[in-house]
Amino acid sequence: MPSKKPMLSARVEADTKSLFDQRAASLNMTTAALLEKLVEAYLQKAPPEPPPLVTLSDPAKGKAKAWVDVPLAPSEGKALDELAGAMGWPRSKYLAQLFRVHLSAEPRFSEKEMLELRQVTMQLAALGRNVNQVARALNVSLDNANQAHAVQWEVMHRVIDVHRKYVKALVKGNLDYWGMNDGDE
Repeated sequence: MPSKKPMLSARVEADTKSLFDQRAASLNMTTAALLEKLVEAYLQKAPPEPPPLVTLSDPAKGKAKAWVDVPLAPSEGKALDELAGAMGWPRSKYLAQLFRVHLSAEPRFSEKEMLELRQVTMQLAALGRNVNQVARALNVSLDNANQAHAVQWEVMHRVIDVHRKYVKALVKGNLDYWGMNDGDE
């Protein structure tokens, strides 16, 4: 009489099927009976741990990246979209930058912030070139020493100091934004 149990089947390679049939025969069982016992034994075990949230792509492909799924409430997703949009980044880049800031305790700048830093750096470089030209002129001849008095060194010092403080404020503001302010200046 045929069994009334539901049937479970799987497709395997011919060699695997042959080895499984041999194992069943060595145990004086049919292939179906061995498969049934294996399934029952497997289901008696504790369920396996779920796979980790991080999966690595194949490093052989050149650009190995870890992808993380982060479940968020709808309001959190909206807030993330707003924060990422303010930086001009997609959600994934924002979360990656947030992680990197906390991991390295170093600032991560948006394209807009990098543009501002470049402009300040160019202005400081221009001031440096001007100071070098004055110093070169003084080294060539002491006859030009009177020109050194014409330069308003105190004003130049204040301008450089303002730029230095601006860059420092940008870096501090960036770290504050990412929640990495440890109280140091």
